[in-house]
Amino acid sequence: MDRSSGKSTKDLISVVLANVDSFSNKFVEFQLFLKSLKSAPDLIVLTEVNPKHSKYQRQVSEFQIQDYCVLTSGFEEKGHRGILIYYRDSISILEQRMSSSFEEKLCVKLIIQKKILNILSIYRSPNSLSNNDDKFINMLEEFTLLRGDHLLLGDFNFPNINWEQGNCWGSCDKIENRFLKFLSDRFWIQHITEPTRTRNVQTPHILDLVLTSCDDVSDVQY
Repeated sequence: MDRSSGKSTKDLISVVLANVDSFSNKFVEFQLFLKSLKSAPDLIVLTEVNPKHSKYQRQVSEFQIQDYCVLTSGFEEKGHRGILIYYRDSISILEQRMSSSFEEKLCVKLIIQKKILNILSIYRSPNSLSNNDDKFINMLEEFTLLRGDHLLLGDFNFPNINWEQGNCWGSCDKIENRFLKFLSDRFWIQHITEPTRTRNVQTPHILDLVLTSCDDVSDVQY
């Protein structure tokens, strides 16, 4: 299970991000992980909660976590990897509908002391086609129009981006470079600096990202 967490010192909101790659196999382990933390996170964002192939359709009621409410996207839909966002029941949060047809997304609005934080969690398949990548960029453009600050996070599957240098080989039309241009044009910050995915003999990569429209994230742990 790939985990990273960050805390905004400005607004004191703690977030756990995990690519669980089939939550049904890791639900008990994840609950133990939560109990091991010094304090309960305010938000838990999980991507790839559905298995790639399954004969059985799972229900979100099977994955309730005490003291948390949950929002879902694609969880009970065949062919989707699914996203879950758990939030403590003391938090004021609203799901936001987007016109973008990029399917693997979940957008919410968090109100913190009269301030608005827009949160967009996404899963982009490593086999994403150019048409889907166009939808991905259009979705990001739409997200920036929402009033308030912005937090973008999830599993982006961009192994070829060198985040230390902020570049990627290839033409400017390549999706990685289009994404980098989107970020640089808006001065958004990418906060993950260590590999989030290591499997067997594969080269470790930063695939899960945490990006913000302002520099208010600290204490990132892996």
